Amino acid sequence: MNIFKKTAFGLIKKVKILPMDFYAKIHYEYYTDKMLDLSNPIEFNQKLHWLKVYFHPEIITKLADKYEVREYVEEKIGKSI
Repeated sequence: MNIFKKTAFGLIKKVKILPMDFYAKIHYEYYTDKMLDLSNPIEFNQKLHWLKVYFHPEIITKLADKYEVREYVEEKIGKSI
């Protein structure tokens, strides 16, 4: 990757308000020097980026919060755990 493209991607990468799919493509190309194809991911890293962009089940946000996960465990297993 040439120095101009690397610098431009480095600056764009710092802008966090970009759409997630665009940001993932820039981030992937910046670190791997390969294009990210989210419509047909083949490599393992491409599939991980697809999961980051498109896979957002409701349970993940609940399990990320330590207080909500305690309530979830109490609900599923019981208060003894």
